[in-house]
Amino acid sequence: MTRFDGRLQNAKQKQHSKPDSSQKKTKSQSDLQTSGHLDNNPSSKMERSPKGKSSNSQYLRTTLYLSKALHKRLKMGALEHDMEMSDIAEAAISEWLDNHS
Repeated sequence: MTRFDGRLQNAKQKQHSKPDSSQKKTKSQSDLQTSGHLDNNPSSKMERSPKGKSSNSQYLRTTLYLSKALHKRLKMGALEHDMEMSDIAEAAISEWLDNHS
């Protein structure tokens, strides 16, 4: 199970049972469990620096062109291993450079 399964299921349920606008909206027990499940489980959080990469002077934004198939594999691998795609790309590029220098 990935960290997004609960949110995806919750979103699908909301689509099928949209409340009438005259009804008062209340959070159900499943909404409360789903909306906070990552915050309640510290082991599921990714290890990150205090600042995001976009505001960290040690990182530069770079554009790469990947085939659709490779992009999909990268995205799925990142989700499965709870990693950021940029971290996987950085490791792969670093390894390639180490082997070809």
